[in-house]
Amino acid sequence: MTERDKGSRIHRTAALPRLAEQGTGLHTVCAELTYNPYLLHTSVKFNGQTPRVNSLIEKYQNLPLRDWVEQIPKIFYDEMNGYGFDLYFSGTKSDFLMVQQAFLKAGISSGEVCVLFRNMLEDVDIKYQEVGALLQWLKENRNRKFDYASFMDRGAELFEESYLYVIINGDVLEWPDPQVSLEPVDSTAELEALTLYNVPILFCVDDRDRFQRELSWPAGM
Repeated sequence: MTERDKGSRIHRTAALPRLAEQGTGLHTVCAELTYNPYLLHTSVKFNGQTPRVNSLIEKYQNLPLRDWVEQIPKIFYDEMNGYGFDLYFSGTKSDFLMVQQAFLKAGISSGEVCVLFRNMLEDVDIKYQEVGALLQWLKENRNRKFDYASFMDRGAELFEESYLYVIINGDVLEWPDPQVSLEPVDSTAELEALTLYNVPILFCVDDRDRFQRELSWPAGM
């Protein structure tokens, strides 16, 4: 595992059960989890019923799934009165793998909770490619009925978002590429206060021996 992997790939997806890629459940009871990352919409059903009043689902359903995915095994255990159910997930493939991994990390086998992929949304990378292709087409096929320049100006924050990197023990506050944004931190301990998901981590090393002595990772990373 590289240093970048430690910071940017919190949820590993290796050695996942093949059964979860198929549509075959193991149990007579089931739960459903639907998550649309583009609309930030979460829908959950337990045995066909919506969550009860004061369910923890209400606390998390308006948050990005990655912010509470590790709570899912415990929440579903409480709502389903134990394990021994199938969980049907609808969303992107990467989010499905993240949910599946959350159960494995909690020590829950596929025999206890069989996580199944029901309906697929295109992943973020594909969406980015499609949006990029659309913007390029609009740029190359301008007409008087569509003000391309005004459209791009109004959506600048959406279409020209910079790439974020975290740099540890570095003083670089500017970067020649305007699409790159650097977030400096003094030590790995500060990473605990950051939400890192697919964020590359850079190290500024001016003393190799001191770097090796001081390098340590916060718990859970």
